[in-house]
Formats: sequence, C-alpha cells, structure tokens
Amino acid sequence: MNEVYNNYEEPIEAMKHLTALNIPFAFSHKKLDGTTVCIRKAILRPMAKSEFKNSKYKLQYTNLETNEHRSCYIPLLLSFNHKLIQLQ
Repeated sequence: MNEVYNNYEEPIEAMKHLTALNIPFAFSHKKLDGTTVCIRKAILRPMAKSEFKNSKYKLQYTNLETNEHRSCYIPLLLSFNHKLIQLQ
C-alpha cells in the first residue's frame, strides 16, 4: 500500500460509484471499542429511518459475505480497496 488517500471524499465517492455499478469493494475501519474491522466485500445501502441519528457522520453498508447491514463512522475509516486513508 504505497499510495494513500488524504481525505474521505475520494474513497466515499469511489464507494458510491462502485455501488451504483453493483461492484463490491473492500474497506477497513475502527470500531468505537478500538478494534479494527476488515470488510472484504461490501456495497453501500440506503439509510433506514431508525438510523438517522448522527447519519451525516456514518456510512451504511451491507457486508456481502454475511449479508449483514452495518454502519461505521466516517472518521474511523482506515482503508478503501487496500489503499490507506491518512488525513494530514
């Protein structure tokens, strides 16, 4: 992983683009308890009405390996398709 993203906009836009084409992507993020989660196959999903709290700070996704609906806080994203996200 030589290249890195230095913002969240690029990987999120790429996630949206791949989701529109129904192409899964990989990403990793920290959980609130400090553990790291690596998702190998995911697509973004629409937000349910019950998930509106803090929604502008979250990504809603489906883990295609487990078929679970999950979310993560955008500031906790670590990588997208094996490319690190490091803000400067």
